[in-house]
Amino acid sequence: MRFGKIRKILDKALQNDSIQLYLQPIIDSSSRKIIAAEALSRLYDEELGVISPVEFIELAEKNGNIEALCEQILHKTCDFIKTNDIQSLGIKWINVNLSPIQCQNSDLADRISSIAEKYSVPSNKIHLEVTEESMVDANILSRQMKNLISYGYDISLDDYGSGFSNIIRVKRFPFNNIKLDMQIVW
Repeated sequence: MRFGKIRKILDKALQNDSIQLYLQPIIDSSSRKIIAAEALSRLYDEELGVISPVEFIELAEKNGNIEALCEQILHKTCDFIKTNDIQSLGIKWINVNLSPIQCQNSDLADRISSIAEKYSVPSNKIHLEVTEESMVDANILSRQMKNLISYGYDISLDDYGSGFSNIIRVKRFPFNNIKLDMQIVW
């Protein structure tokens, strides 16, 4: 029953462009100052309240809406960058997550660049994050990363240690940052 409600809420939010963008600060460990942020998607409903990203992102992946969800967040991130003086907030860039499904699309770099160009946002203001799950097909991910880097995007590996990768495999890819899974940090 909850699953069905969340599906309807998600579909409506995607149609109405009402997925919410939250920014989580990224703090420099030396200066202890904000240097960047991570774009997070949030879904709210009057009846159910805040719906966990674990629930609606997994649902979006299963029902084929994950690309629409990720692109909506990218649009909102670019709009935020365009309409705010992020430098005055201490933000040099904003990380945006890519789904493993997006990483399979041959036109990924063109789609991301097209959205950024619509808002006149330079590629160095957006860093892209992929998860270990995206590394399932190393050849496809390698091609995607080369394309994205050629457009000027930096790429991070998110949740390292939560999947199947080892450090040897990770070294094959030109990641700018590697974010450890929270269970490793804890």
